[in-house]
Amino acid sequence: MSASKSAYLTALSEHIDQCEYDLKSLREMLSKGKFSRLKQHTTKRTLQMLIESAIGLAKH
Repeated sequence: MSASKSAYLTALSEHIDQCEYDLKSLREMLSKGKFSRLKQHTTKRTLQMLIESAIGLAKH
């Protein structure tokens, strides 16, 4: 495995971990009450980034 590919996969793994953490935090907020429009947008964007990361990972 090349160094650049390894660096990419390491960065992607860190990004996925951060997305998972963000989604857990958002889920906790949702359980405490109604989501604002901003929180809904944040959730959608986080899911979109996680899906894009999964697609990128599948290509490597």
